[in-house]
Amino acid sequence: MKILRVLLIILILSGCEKHESKKFANKKEVTDSDIYEIVNLVVKDADNGLKKEGIKRELYKYLLDRDYYGEVFNRADSTVFTKSDTVFSKEDLKFIAQQIKKRKKFKFKQEYIREKVIISADTIQRMLEKKLTISNYDFYKAFEIRFGNTWYYTIGLPVFSLDKKTAFIKLDGFGSGHSMIYKKINGKWKLHCIISGWIA
Repeated sequence: MKILRVLLIILILSGCEKHESKKFANKKEVTDSDIYEIVNLVVKDADNGLKKEGIKRELYKYLLDRDYYGEVFNRADSTVFTKSDTVFSKEDLKFIAQQIKKRKKFKFKQEYIREKVIISADTIQRMLEKKLTISNYDFYKAFEIRFGNTWYYTIGLPVFSLDKKTAFIKLDGFGSGHSMIYKKINGKWKLHCIISGWIA
């Protein structure tokens, strides 16, 4: 009887350990929900920034489903990103590398994007490539005819620290873009800093 009781306790404890390790693994894993939470916030922050500048009309109606260069996280991103060594630890960088590897073919889905209409990056790429074969082709005019007098955001894959309280995300618009660090404070994402930007 004692042996049975001991075996039962061992089974219960090992079951708890497996449950705890699985729970910890799931807690560490970046989910689609984590990604869309911050993407929707960054888009909203960008739109609010335009409103503060007095721009009332919707300049950006669309969001590309991925970066049209075909990389969720390119070499230029990683150069900027690794400079922010005070934000991310070595463990964070390993975790981020795993995220990038796992989501190489990641595309944004319309049902999870709240305030923008998704456009296929392949569509934009094909329109841009027409400039190579048609001498008088005007991409901007063609875009306006097809999509209206508005533009699109391009957002890179957001990547997260191991505790999922710090995120790196890149947002590009018409003629400008930013690479940013967001931090989760009291359960809410806040812009921590802009670590690089470009203007055409």
